[in-house]
Amino acid sequence: MAEYILLIHFCSLLADDCSKPQEHTIRFADYYSCMLTGYADGLQMIEENGPEVVNTLELTIGHECIKIESEISE
Repeated sequence: MAEYILLIHFCSLLADDCSKPQEHTIRFADYYSCMLTGYADGLQMIEENGPEVVNTLELTIGHECIKIESEISE
């Protein structure tokens, strides 16, 4: 059975630099749920940083959902 891991990237266009991707704490059962969470969390992070930080650093937040095969224990 496949699951998805959400990785979130913080980047500054001004500094031309990105932080190490952060792995979300939840494993997702499908790609759709993973993507929705990535967009929602990205919006929340932009809002938490506020316009001054976002504008000063030209901050962007990206995400990707990585498919993994999970082991089913019996």
